[in-house]
Amino acid sequence: MEPIYLPFISPRDYDTFRRILHSDLPNTYDEWFTLHTKERADRGRAGGPVREIKVNPNEFSRFLSARGLTGNRNTLTDFVLEKAGGKSY
Repeated sequence: MEPIYLPFISPRDYDTFRRILHSDLPNTYDEWFTLHTKERADRGRAGGPVREIKVNPNEFSRFLSARGLTGNRNTLTDFVLEKAGGKSY
């Protein structure tokens, strides 16, 4: 079964990701982490392996710039899938 990839944002990078993703993230890291933990558990119970991919805001910004995209949850998911496939930026 294919793994499910979820972005993992470090606490020190959270504010930078909030600026990049605008309103697509909760106000605080603690709020995001609570939602992330629930999503990870829910997806794990759904049957597939779940892998967290650590994301870096500088890499994500380069990914967006290279494609002429703006940051949102969908582009973060696309970025995570590419990172999971071995790409780096």
